[in-house]
Amino acid sequence: MKPNPAFVLAFAAAALAACTSRYEKPTASITPAEQAVSQSAEGLSVDGLVEFGRKFPWGHGPKGTGQLAVQGDTIRWRNGSDAKRNFEIKTDAVREVDLECATRAGGNLCLEIQIHTVTGFTYAFRDPDWAGGQNGRIQRVYDFLKANYPKVVFAEKPVDSVD
Repeated sequence: MKPNPAFVLAFAAAALAACTSRYEKPTASITPAEQAVSQSAEGLSVDGLVEFGRKFPWGHGPKGTGQLAVQGDTIRWRNGSDAKRNFEIKTDAVREVDLECATRAGGNLCLEIQIHTVTGFTYAFRDPDWAGGQNGRIQRVYDFLKANYPKVVFAEKPVDSVD
């Protein structure tokens, strides 16, 4: 015995109506990157960034995951696994902030933020899934610094690849 097509359509329409009336408004989904970023009148705090730096004897690699906070005149890094890597710098000591961006047709993909100081130090950070093309956290840091610290030089540096 074949089901009556009119009955099937009516049943499907009733089921759909019941679901849509119960769930009229989709809930806003919050991505992990959005959960990791906290911005207030006091500043910006970003959890889960990966610090990158020089590796012996040469190269550039991860140095640990932690939290970067910008509050008032201070930029603070707290490494989650190695307190010896923690640092604080005054924003007046920041000379330049760069985004290192892989060249792409239709727009570059920026995967690393570099904070250069007047004393010659460079601090570099990436999103935890940078290899998968994620850059929301570093982009928020860059945009916040650019909006709040006009004396600092900001630039996007195109590169062939981000290692």
